[in-house]
Amino acid sequence: MKKFFFLLCLLTNCVVFAQQKDYPFHAVDFTDVKLSDNFWLPRLWIRRVVANQKVGNEQGKVALQRGPIMYCGEWKDNGGKVSNLVLPTETKLQATFQPALLNGIVTLAGKVPGIDINNDGYSLKTTEQEFVAIPYYAWANRGKRDVMVWFPEKIVDIDIVAHE
Repeated sequence: MKKFFFLLCLLTNCVVFAQQKDYPFHAVDFTDVKLSDNFWLPRLWIRRVVANQKVGNEQGKVALQRGPIMYCGEWKDNGGKVSNLVLPTETKLQATFQPALLNGIVTLAGKVPGIDINNDGYSLKTTEQEFVAIPYYAWANRGKRDVMVWFPEKIVDIDIVAHE
C-alpha cells in the first residue's frame, strides 16, 4: 500500500518539460497537457527524404517526413490534383495540428509551384498555389483520387498525354 501511495503522489505531482524557442526549458503542469496541445510541435522537424538514384521513376524526387511519419499530398487539399505540383528545395513548410480534420492530424502546408494547362490547350503556365500534405496513414479517407508521396524538386521533362 505504501508503494502505491508513493507512486500516486509522484504521478499527481509530475511535471512535463516543454522546450520553447527561448531556452532554457520551462515547466508545464502535467494536468494542463492535452493531446491537442502544440507544445511539442517545434521538436519534430520536417525532413525531405531524397529518392535513391537506383529507383528509376523516383529520380530527382523528394518525400516529406516529420518525426517517424511520412506525408503525402492528396487531391482533396490541393485543388483537385497533386500530380502537377513541384516541391523546390527552398519551399518553407509549416506543421499545424488540425483537430477537425480526420479526427485530428498534423498537416504540412506551404506554397509551391503548380503546372497547369492554359485555356488554349497548347501551352502551360506555372502558378504558385497552396500545398497541404497529410500523414500517409490518413490518405483515401475522403474519396479515391490523386495522391502523391514523391514530388519532383524541379521540372526536367514533360510527358504529354492525350485523352479522347
